[in-house]
Amino acid sequence: PRADLPGFPRHGDYFNVDSGNPGGGGPGLQYGDGPVMRFAVELDPAGFRAVNVIPGGQSALTDSDHFADQIPLWLANEASPCHFAVDDVAANAVGRELFQPAP
Repeated sequence: PRADLPGFPRHGDYFNVDSGNPGGGGPGLQYGDGPVMRFAVELDPAGFRAVNVIPGGQSALTDSDHFADQIPLWLANEASPCHFAVDDVAANAVGRELFQPAP
């Protein structure tokens, strides 16, 4: 699912929040790893706002629409809003699962 994403230069080094670890040697200095999640919260007396992005996507299932669906956002240092209030969660839901104890 990531094969169509082109490579591009990244900023950073080992010592910043959005690390761009260039590797240990060789002339290529290719970006090999970075943050596994970006979660930011803005606190305000009127309420809070939060955003999050997971480069691997929300699902670990390779046949899911949500496998690797967040990687374009992560690569662009962007994120999706996190919904906490019940009305916001319901308005932005894409599905629902009901779990019950076995009879």
